[in-house]
Amino acid sequence: MKRLLILFLLLLQFSIFSQSVMDCPDCPCMLEEAEKMVKAENYDLAIRLYNAYKACDPSQEAVAEKGVLEVFNLIRAQRDEAERQRKTATLAKQEADKQKKLAEDREYQAEQLARANANALKALQLEKTNPTLALRMAEMNYHLFPESETAIGIFREINSDGTKAFFQSPVDQGHQSVILDVAFSPDGQFVLTGSADKTARLWDLEGNEIQVFEGHSASVNSIAFSPNGQFVLTGSTDKTAILWDLKGKDIQTFRGHLGAVNGVDFSPDGKFILTGSSDKTAKLWNLEGRLVRSFQGHSTEVNGVKFSPDGASVLTGGSDMSIIWTLNGDIIQRLNGPSATGNTVAFSPSGQYIVTGSESDVKVWDLKGNLIRRFIIPYTKVRATTFSPDEMFILIGGSQNNIIRRNLKGNFNRAFFGHTSAVNAVAYSPDGKNFLSGSGDNHAKLWNLEGNTIQEFRGHPLDIEDISFSPNRQYILTGHSDATARLWDIEGKLIQEFRGHNARINSVAFSPDGQYILTGSRDKTLKLWDLKGKELQTFQGHSAEVLKVVFAPDGQSVLSGGHDNTAILWDLKGDTIQTFKDHNSSVYALAFSSDGRFVLTGSHDHTAKLWNLKGEEIQAYIGHTSTINAVEFSPNGQFVLTGSEDNTAKLWDLKGNYIHSFIGHSSPVKAVAFSSNGQYIATGSNDRSIKLWNLKGVLIHDLIGHSSSILEVAFSSDGQSLLSGSHESMAKVWKIDRNPIHAFQGHSSYVRGVAFSPDGQLVLTGSGDKTAKLWNPEGGCVKSPSAFFPNQ
Repeated sequence: MKRLLILFLLLLQFSIFSQSVMDCPDCPCMLEEAEKMVKAENYDLAIRLYNAYKACDPSQEAVAEKGVLEVFNLIRAQRDEAERQRKTATLAKQEADKQKKLAEDREYQAEQLARANANALKALQLEKTNPTLALRMAEMNYHLFPESETAIGIFREINSDGTKAFFQSPVDQGHQSVILDVAFSPDGQFVLTGSADKTARLWDLEGNEIQVFEGHSASVNSIAFSPNGQFVLTGSTDKTAILWDLKGKDIQTFRGHLGAVNGVDFSPDGKFILTGSSDKTAKLWNLEGRLVRSFQGHSTEVNGVKFSPDGASVLTGGSDMSIIWTLNGDIIQRLNGPSATGNTVAFSPSGQYIVTGSESDVKVWDLKGNLIRRFIIPYTKVRATTFSPDEMFILIGGSQNNIIRRNLKGNFNRAFFGHTSAVNAVAYSPDGKNFLSGSGDNHAKLWNLEGNTIQEFRGHPLDIEDISFSPNRQYILTGHSDATARLWDIEGKLIQEFRGHNARINSVAFSPDGQYILTGSRDKTLKLWDLKGKELQTFQGHSAEVLKVVFAPDGQSVLSGGHDNTAILWDLKGDTIQTFKDHNSSVYALAFSSDGRFVLTGSHDHTAKLWNLKGEEIQAYIGHTSTINAVEFSPNGQFVLTGSEDNTAKLWDLKGNYIHSFIGHSSPVKAVAFSSNGQYIATGSNDRSIKLWNLKGVLIHDLIGHSSSILEVAFSSDGQSLLSGSHESMAKVWKIDRNPIHAFQGHSSYVRGVAFSPDGQLVLTGSGDKTAKLWNPEGGCVKSPSAFFPNQ
């Protein structure tokens, strides 16, 4: 029956079509009928009539095919309009849902504030009759409703002894990045701090800097004084530990770990040192650098290590558990539960107890592995713990920017406020009268037990905005947030500085012949320079900051992308050749095809676009779910590479067909690059890593060594070296077999642009310090500094 019905419908359709054709006595009639069917929007029948017309009169084939094409265009237009209406309806619904959600959020916030105010009033009423309960209620109210000024104010009022306005005495010198560890000297007269700026620093209690320990090539994660106070030990992300004297001379370097050294400690007699690493091991060394013992038992990285006070055993803390060992490497006891950092695992001064800390959780154990006390710290990721010298209190630092003191009975004792970022490290002075804290706000603070800040140790962050190789691989260009660009040689020596922008430099580039330099800045301009630092041309036309600049392959024009949603093609005289306008948001990424005939742009609107030089869009690359930060053509011009805030890079063909993704980064991909032979791809990310892939998306190498976000990557022309720039105000050159060659330092802000000159004899760097610098391989300046300030 079903088959008969289908046959009937087919016959009916054929009958209608046949009748239409039979009604026409000649070929022109078929054309007229086809046009009528188009007006009636009976497109299927119209196409059939056009084809019948072509068969009837072959000389009119072009007319018939034009009619069919017009029908297809109409069908496409109707489809596009339907899609537009669908998107409009979707956007309208999303906006309605958004407004509904905002209204619900406002209602919820009003309810939350009302609850916070009611709880605060109850806490005030209880203060006179039950101050302990009042304090606990106010504290919990503060954690539950941190957006309530009333909750914060009343908590601080009730806890006023610990939160009085504190005196600060800042010093000009200091660390240039996050403080990761702090320690007192054994006599309590000095303070030692370790930082992500690759240094450790010795201070007196007045905040005066006495000594800087420089030698690590990456973050100083952990520090320790020798028992006699005459030596300092530092552990670093560069996989080494270094023993120093107090004058800053390195005495011994301990090499052998395959990952970052996260924890270091001296034995009580000062004859041995202990190190813990991301390679899942701890190691025991003598002072001559000889490995005595390796402790293997953790399944994850070792975050902290400690000798027992009697020196007979050691404690290691990992992301999986904490373990007590004999010096022979035998396990005495496993303490279940992770240790978050090297600062969250410790023996008590008597050696009878152990403290470990992790997510919102601090535990005290005896040496047999029995849990004695557990402290729950609401809404806080525990980053640091320590015992007071008398073992009566535990000090806890965490992600809520404050420090909490509790006694071993578990009662809340006091909170200390003053840091503006997470507290990463805490330490008591030997006499227990003061304690020290280090924070992600780049400050260390010395406190008394009443909660007053006695001294503050300050520093300033530096960031790299952009980097680039010179074409001959011998130089590096960095761009910085202090509106400077700087040129360096491959050894890291400064050659030239370019100062003339009024705001940070976001991007830099060498001309193909290596004779000129291009910089793009937040001040909305591009500038063309010669290698002596002379400003040759200023390009003005963007209405917002310039985010990226590149030279055309022939060096006769330049391209810029900006926050004004446009890319602009310029001649070298500063005149606009073409403007590319179809992006809906900022243009962060640019590239020329190798023949200079096409332009590739990447935008905050989640798309990349291919253009011809007339400003006509040829192809859109749609597939990322967030901002496209970087774009690149393959050397043969057959593929396009994009890197995005969605943590991936993607490979496409020129027709916009997606090939595959490079998945492995845990944070946004900020930079992408093809090797010169097109066989490898490099990606750089906010997760501080650079990854080297083959074209099939298989990860070949992980390059680990930066302590902050990677902002730019570039291959050398022979494909054997890789250049990276980072927010830590540093550029690095690597061999692609993972070995870093050199680090480039000298700008006063982050470097966002670097480039090699084509002959490899110069390196260019551009920075947020508003300058660019030029360097030669021997480290000599090409031009005296007075010539690099054209605006003065």
